[in-house]
Amino acid sequence: MSRNSKRHNLPRRRRSRRGTATVEFAVCLPVILTLVLGAIECCSMIFVQQSLEIIAYEGASVVIRPDGTSADAQARCDQIIAERDLNDVTVAFNPGNVEAVSRRTPITVTVSAPTDANSVMKLKFFSGDLQSQTVMIKE
Repeated sequence: MSRNSKRHNLPRRRRSRRGTATVEFAVCLPVILTLVLGAIECCSMIFVQQSLEIIAYEGASVVIRPDGTSADAQARCDQIIAERDLNDVTVAFNPGNVEAVSRRTPITVTVSAPTDANSVMKLKFFSGDLQSQTVMIKE
């Protein structure tokens, strides 16, 4: 009789283990998904920040040349913005009239972009604006 009772208890144990695995999966899945989606969004924002660094540097390297104009620098910045598929990027030059600036004057290029417009997923992991700034001396 003890053999029979062991046989009948075995399927019950297996069924209860299956239920445990299902509950564990249901509890862990949202946490795992949040971590994965957060990592993807974080990598996306790192890409945007690095792109802003490149845009600011390239814009400054064009505008500091002796024959450099803010229009040429803006065109170079717009080219990188299009290549990187960024949205709502703002580029500012200080001083504003770089053509009238004398040699050895520092020129600042500031680039900013909102995180909402450049987010891969609209999950609000990040908010506000990302910004980069480069200062170079006019040649």
